[in-house]
Amino acid sequence: MVVDCGEVLWISMIISRMVLCASQTCNGGRVYRRTYEWEEEQEEQLMAALARVQLDDGDDTWRWSWDKHGCFSVKSFYKELVNRARVQQNVSVQRFPFKVVWGVDILSKVQFFCMDISPWESPYCRQSVSQRNYGESMFPALFTVSSIEEWLLQWPVVTNHEWGSLVWKYLPYATLWTLWKTRNNKTFRNTEIGVERICREIKFTIWYWCSSWKRRKKYKYQDLEDNWTGVIRGLIGYV
Repeated sequence: MVVDCGEVLWISMIISRMVLCASQTCNGGRVYRRTYEWEEEQEEQLMAALARVQLDDGDDTWRWSWDKHGCFSVKSFYKELVNRARVQQNVSVQRFPFKVVWGVDILSKVQFFCMDISPWESPYCRQSVSQRNYGESMFPALFTVSSIEEWLLQWPVVTNHEWGSLVWKYLPYATLWTLWKTRNNKTFRNTEIGVERICREIKFTIWYWCSSWKRRKKYKYQDLEDNWTGVIRGLIGYV
């Protein structure tokens, strides 16, 4: 018998929701309210899913129907969920641009954090015109976005230098991560941290993330402190 993993998973999800509803509607084995319309829809979905299951003689095998190779992957499951949401809710579901988070070689907890806050308002939306003038003249696209996701997607490339480009690529993620930790320290520990220390923390975070890069030993952390502009512009050579 060939067992369709995708259908089994979908059936189990429906059953789980129905069991949860049943546990909330039963007292001593007796139902004391009528089922809601959405519960009846779920029951119909369950029966329709069970009707597609076919049993036959032979050895049992597993196959993931939502992938052409029959193998499970998070990507195939995500695509199926998006497609079902689009059909059932009749709405356009925008897929998350995963490369902007998962395509960057940073700590997993930072990747999850950036993915979680991606729908948030851009940090530059609330800045005054005077605060935005300098940066906006250099990178105008960063000041016209409405969310963190768009802000990361619009992050420009400023240099082709190996270290400068890596530092610049890490900069938005290190900034978001450091500001989040600073906010938590202020909220839960009542700890005040000045702007200079925040900038130093961002630079140190970037230096730490570069530790997995084999060519980091050719450079010095002190260059980030003493000549940040030179690093970004690719003017800092080998030591």
